[in-house]
Order: sequence, then structure tokens, then C-alpha cells
Amino acid sequence: TNREINVYESGNYVLTVTSNGCSAKDSVYITVHPLPTITFSGDSIICIGMTTTIYASAPNAASFRWSVADNTTDHITVSPQQTTRYSVNVVDVNGCSNSAQINVTVLDLPTPSITGPDSVCVGDSVLWQVSGGIAYLWNDGDTSSEKFISQNGLYSVVVTNAGGCSAFISKRLDYYQVPEINITGNSQICKEDSAVLTAHGGVRYLWSNGSEDSVIVVRNPDIYSVIGWSRDNCFSTASVEVQL
Repeated sequence: TNREINVYESGNYVLTVTSNGCSAKDSVYITVHPLPTITFSGDSIICIGMTTTIYASAPNAASFRWSVADNTTDHITVSPQQTTRYSVNVVDVNGCSNSAQINVTVLDLPTPSITGPDSVCVGDSVLWQVSGGIAYLWNDGDTSSEKFISQNGLYSVVVTNAGGCSAFISKRLDYYQVPEINITGNSQICKEDSAVLTAHGGVRYLWSNGSEDSVIVVRNPDIYSVIGWSRDNCFSTASVEVQL
């Protein structure tokens, strides 16, 4: 009973017109094309600082138009600094158009740190601990979060977080030489006499008799030892036996 109808399905449509009791018919076959179904491919989850290429596809697609700088190819290459939604409009060969959106999720990088001394005396070792992730890979292949270091040099570790993002951190271990401590002085004394003992090779000292001077005067036969420290706080010991 209407002059116009909305058509949503393909099929043969018949129109009957009646006027003054007379009728006439006509028919037309109408094809209703489906809207293009858009699918996306490419990495939609990335770590911050990375680049990803997102592809759009649809059956019988004729043209594309993205929301990014009027890009009209079937793909975009983006480096978002935060999670961002991108949209594309696709027109197929039948002139039908459809739009779709995709979110590119941006994950944070880990913030790694290495704790532990930056220097060590020759012959000693230090314990370093790395944190900030769930997986670790040192430049020597070690995968532990704790590492004893016994050689000087530059060490690096790749830290990976739960999102699969990685960051690099390095730390240098310096070696300091142990001081060569020696004692000079008379190791033979007469009864009721004294001997002067002098420590060399350090910047501070601690004798077995409690003195912190570099020079001590002793009157009793005994074994006297001294600890000497360098400016880098490394130490070694020396001893001398004083006899009658």
C-alpha cells in the first residue's frame, strides 16, 4: 500500500498498481550486498618505544582510509607512546562501506636496578642483586637475580617484565690493590730495653696491642701484628716477633 519500501534482503520484489479497478504488475530482482567484514592482523600489543604494522583486510575490498594521516593503504605503521585506538573505513567493489577499530596496547618497559658495591679489593668478591623484572639474562649467560662477582669489568643484564618487555642495565666493578704492609724496626731487644716498630704501606693501621699509630714502642718480647688499610679501604697484615 506504500509507494516505497525498504529492502534488507536479496530477492524478487513485485509491485502491483491498481487504478480505477484496473491492475498492473512489475517485478525487480534486488541484490543486497553484505557490508565488508574487516579483520586485522599484526602486533596489537607492543612495548613502549616499539613500532608495529597493522594490516586491515576485507573480502573484495576496493579502498581503505585510516584515521591516521588519511592513510589509504591496507596497513599503517605506528609507534604510539600510549595505548591508542585506530579506525579504518573499507569500501568494497560493490560500493558498500564499513568501519572497524583496533586498539594498540602499549606496555611499559621494566625499570631495572643493580644493587651492590661498585668496587672490591683484589681477591674478594661482591654480591650483586638485580631487580625490576621476572626474568634476567646476564652477558655471561647467567639467568639468576643474584650474582657473585669476582672479576673486575663491565657487566650487563637484560631484564624482562611480566608483559614481555625488556630493558638493559649495566654496572662496572673496579678492583683495588691490596696494600703491601711491612714492619721495620729492631726485633732483638735487651732486657728492660725497648724496640721501635714502624708499619709501612698503608694510610691507617691497627696494631695487635690496640695502637692506631704507624709507630709503636714495645718493651716485651712477643709477636706484634698490624693491619694496614689503603686509601681504597683494602687491607692486609704483617707481623714481627720481638725477642730478647
